[in-house]
Amino acid sequence: MMPMPSQRAVRTELAFHMLERYEKAMNPMTTGDANRIMAARFSLDDEQRGASYRSGRNQWVAIVGYAKLSLKLAGFIRPVARDQWIITELGIRKLKEAGESGISAAGG
Repeated sequence: MMPMPSQRAVRTELAFHMLERYEKAMNPMTTGDANRIMAARFSLDDEQRGASYRSGRNQWVAIVGYAKLSLKLAGFIRPVARDQWIITELGIRKLKEAGESGISAAGG
């Protein structure tokens, strides 16, 4: 089985996906959306998406959850309703700056 993507890699991809959603005027993202879309972006197979820690917690759900929490704590995303997230003005500005410079503002 291929190794799981790092939380940092998922956080960066998730942040830029949130910016894409904003630019396309799409609906807020849900946790289920994030898990599914990021799994597709990283080409995860069913075995990877279903892998669990010894505790029984799903590894992929945990990685995406921590990436989302990191973006929230950094002020890049915010909830608009229960399990619905959008990018913030700070997130938009930082990611556009990062896109222009080629540096990942979401990483770190």
